[in-house]
Amino acid sequence: MIRIANILILFFMVAINLYAGDELSKIRDDIKREGLNWMAGETRILRMDPINRRLLLSPNPPEIKNINIFSSDKNMHYAYPSNMDYRNYLGYNWMTPVRDQGSCGSCWAFSTLGSLEAMIKLYNSDPYMNLDLSEQDLVSCTATGSCAYGGFQLFAANYIKASGVVDEACFPYIAQEGDCKNKCSNPTLKEYIKDAGMVGFFSIATEEDIKAALIKYGPIPSSMKVYSDFYAYKGGVYQKTANATEEGWHAIVIIGWDDAKNAWICKNSWGDDFGDKGYFMIKKGDSFIGWGTEWMIYKDDLKPRFCTDTPSVNLTVNLRDKSTQDFEVKIYNCGSWVFEWTAFTTDTYIQILQKTGVAIRKPSSVTAHLDASILEVGTYTTYINFKSDGVENSPLMIPVRITVVDNEPIDYGNDIYGDIIDVSMADIVEITDLKDAYQEDTHSSIDIAADLVLEDISIKEDSENIPDKVEYYDTEYSDVISLKDSFTSQDTVSIDIGVEREESNESDSGCGCIIIE
Repeated sequence: MIRIANILILFFMVAINLYAGDELSKIRDDIKREGLNWMAGETRILRMDPINRRLLLSPNPPEIKNINIFSSDKNMHYAYPSNMDYRNYLGYNWMTPVRDQGSCGSCWAFSTLGSLEAMIKLYNSDPYMNLDLSEQDLVSCTATGSCAYGGFQLFAANYIKASGVVDEACFPYIAQEGDCKNKCSNPTLKEYIKDAGMVGFFSIATEEDIKAALIKYGPIPSSMKVYSDFYAYKGGVYQKTANATEEGWHAIVIIGWDDAKNAWICKNSWGDDFGDKGYFMIKKGDSFIGWGTEWMIYKDDLKPRFCTDTPSVNLTVNLRDKSTQDFEVKIYNCGSWVFEWTAFTTDTYIQILQKTGVAIRKPSSVTAHLDASILEVGTYTTYINFKSDGVENSPLMIPVRITVVDNEPIDYGNDIYGDIIDVSMADIVEITDLKDAYQEDTHSSIDIAADLVLEDISIKEDSENIPDKVEYYDTEYSDVISLKDSFTSQDTVSIDIGVEREESNESDSGCGCIIIE
C-alpha cells in the first residue's frame, strides 16, 4: 500500500509539473504576441495545483465602506515626483521583510500589517527598526476575517484601532484559523493606530488619490483581481494576457510608482522568492489594482523636528601655524517621519561641504571648513543654518565661535615640544625629558593634552593626530599633574607636552621633574 501511495504521489507531481510547464509556454507565447513588458517563469506558486493556488486568494473583493474618505486636494495641483519607492525613500528602506502567507487566504492581514509596519518605522524616523507584527492575531481574533473566506483590510484596521495588535513572538503565524486564546497574555509589543479610512470616493481609487495618500501616510493597503498568468510573474510591469482566467481577489501593499513605466510598485505576501524578491510592478488600471485602497494613521499627526548633538562649535586658529580647519556638526530628527534639509551660512570664511541631506532618528555628521586666512586677529561668531519646510525648530542655527590669533612659535628648548608619550595610566610614569633642562623652582607653563586611545590603534609621531576631544591642564612646572582619576587603568593615553620657559632670577641648580599618576 505504501508503495502504491508513493507511486501515486510521484504521478501527480509529474502531472503537475507537466501542466505547469505547458501553462508557462502558453503564457510566454501570449506575452510575446501581445507585446507586453513582463517576464513569466517557473515559480513555486505556478507549480501548485489549481486548488492550492486559490487558497492564497479571497473569493470576493474587499467590501467598500465610504467612511473617512481621503482624497487629494484638486485645487493644489501637486507636482508629484516621477517615481517613488519606499524601499529607497530619501535613501533608506522603510519596508519590513516580505512574509509568506502560506496556504491561507490571509493576504488581507499581511496587507494591513505590511503597511502598518512601514508606517511605524517612518513615524519613528528609524529605517533600522526591527519590527514584526502578528498576522495570526488578526486571523484568529477578528470576527470578520479567516483563511477560507478572506477578509477586509479596513475591518482589520478597525480591530487594531480598538484592540491593538501584538508582535509575532507573542502569536506566531501558523497559516490556519487558530484560536485567539493561544495569544500570549503579556506581549512585549502591542501597537494601535489612531484612525483609518478609504482612499478616494470610488471602488478603485484614482491615480491622484493613491499618490497623495502614499506621500501623506506611507505605504497603503490595497487589492487587485488575480488572473491565472500572474502566478508565473518573474519581473517587469505585469499586465494580464488576453487568455488569462479570473482566479480571485488578492490584498497587497502599494509602496510607490514609476510614471515612466506607468506602473504601481507593490509588496506581495507569497515569500521573497516570488516576483522581484517578493515585490511586483503592475500597470496602472490593470487587474482592478487600487480596489478598496485604504489609509491608516499611526498615533498622532506627523511632527518632524530638528535636533542637534552639537549645540555650538568653538574653534581657535593661529595664523602663524595653520589658518584652515575642518569641523563637524551633528543633526537628526527627534520628531516623527523623515525629511530632507538644506544647510547654509552667510559668511564666506565658512564653507559647508555637505549642503543637503536627510534627517532621521540616528544623528548624522555634517562637515564644514573654516578658512581664517581672510580674517584678522580677534573673535568671531557665525552660524550654520539647517532648514526644511514644515519642520519644527527650522531653521536650526548652530553657532560657530572662532578665535583668531597670530603668535610666534614658542621655542621650548631641547626639542621637547611636541613629544608624544604613550603611557599606561596604571603606572606612575616619571617624565625625565625635562629633568636636565629645568630646575624645580623654574616658573613655566605646561600644557598637557590627553585623550583616550584604543590600545590597538598605533599613535603616529605627529601631534596633529591626537584625537579631537582633549582635556587641557595648565599648571606650574613645580606642580604634580594627576590624570589618574580621568581614566581607567587599562587606558592608553597620548600626552603632548610643551613647556614655555619664563624669566627666573632663581639659581639654575637643582633638579625638577613631572610625575604623572
